[in-house]
Amino acid sequence: MLRISDSKHIMSKAYFYSTDGTVNGPHSIQEIAELVVEGTVQLEHHLICSGDPDWKTVREFNEVIISIEARKPKEDDGSTDPSSTLTSTEEEKAEAREEQETLRVKRLTRHAMLRSIRSGLDQLWEAQREAIIARIKDDDLDVEYESTRKQHKTIYQSIEDTVVQYWRADGIIASWIKDMTWNDADFTLKFKGKNESEKYEELVVWLTSKNLLALPAVYCFISGKEYIYVGQARDLGARLKQHEQKIFFSRADRFRVVIPQNKRMLNKLERLVILNRQPTENRSPGVAKNNPADDCLDFIKKEVKELISDF
Repeated sequence: MLRISDSKHIMSKAYFYSTDGTVNGPHSIQEIAELVVEGTVQLEHHLICSGDPDWKTVREFNEVIISIEARKPKEDDGSTDPSSTLTSTEEEKAEAREEQETLRVKRLTRHAMLRSIRSGLDQLWEAQREAIIARIKDDDLDVEYESTRKQHKTIYQSIEDTVVQYWRADGIIASWIKDMTWNDADFTLKFKGKNESEKYEELVVWLTSKNLLALPAVYCFISGKEYIYVGQARDLGARLKQHEQKIFFSRADRFRVVIPQNKRMLNKLERLVILNRQPTENRSPGVAKNNPADDCLDFIKKEVKELISDF
């Protein structure tokens, strides 16, 4: 069994696995454990830790096995499975199965995203390191490294885009949205109306029945899985009146409304929903400040600047 005193040392290590002769990594213990639980990596596959001289099988790493056990889902007797209840329609069952498959694919791609982010950061660090060495040697920097330093903005943008994709795939943005939502007040209406007027009237009746019409809210027009438009309103009814004859109603088959904990969170909540759903008709990406996503992106940007700046 691992000793507590070993934990910090283990967390600082990097792990690499091989399933078909190709080395994949670096990964943390947690990431290796997730890959095993998801089935991407098997206990018989080869694994090596930075600083170790030889490859071993995954099952020979006690610290990884402990992390795997902590991540295994609890057994379920099926009593809480929404697809097994008598009230579920065939459409709802199909949607549940599709959602589970989507989540499975997203879990597999998260690790590829992290590898991409690490690769970009490694490029920047390597170029900066070699710039320092070239200065020490009183020599010119290699053309390839010089090119990397000049392209730092492009490399950073790629890192930022991948970070947002990772948050979306991992459900992190969705979790931030939930944290800002008032008493889980996140509702979706499936339109039955055939034209703009019918859908608008249907929406007003629905919002009134839920006592949401006069509240501040972030609202979304949705078509299938595509978000058409995301907006915010201090008075939802008054704002929707402005959209009554717009194309959003004609294209949308669903409407989502999210109520923030207070009005001061409207900008934050709208920005996070836009980042998470990437609506097609929004001209603005929302107010990009004072929310968990942009706070983290600002931190990354500051750290990246240090990788491409001499001081």
